[in-house]
Amino acid sequence: MRVVIALGANLGEPRAQLEEAIEVLRKVIKIEAISSFYETKPFKVNEEQPNYINAVLIGETNVEAEQLMKELLAIEERIGRKRSTINAARLIDLDIIDYQGMVINSENLTLPHPRALSGSLCCGLG
Repeated sequence: MRVVIALGANLGEPRAQLEEAIEVLRKVIKIEAISSFYETKPFKVNEEQPNYINAVLIGETNVEAEQLMKELLAIEERIGRKRSTINAARLIDLDIIDYQGMVINSENLTLPHPRALSGSLCCGLG
């Protein structure tokens, strides 16, 4: 299945954290393309926080969408993400933007991602 994943970080060493996440993702996704890293302002935040370093990747996977989301959450935890308030600064953020064009609205996963066409998630893939 073709999958599009957005990666972002704005705490710690964002570039190193994105690179670590990409390496771990290679275990479950055959990565075909990775954007350059690019910088964006935080999205809908109430407090001042650093800009994000982001990337987008496209690949193929045999992992089902819900299981892939669990894998992304495990990678975030491994890198040290602590969930607090919505849009809080973070060490890593991994989102499934698209999964083979599927539409899913479950408790744990919404596809396509609600901000799939937003520049805050998907700029930079050329």
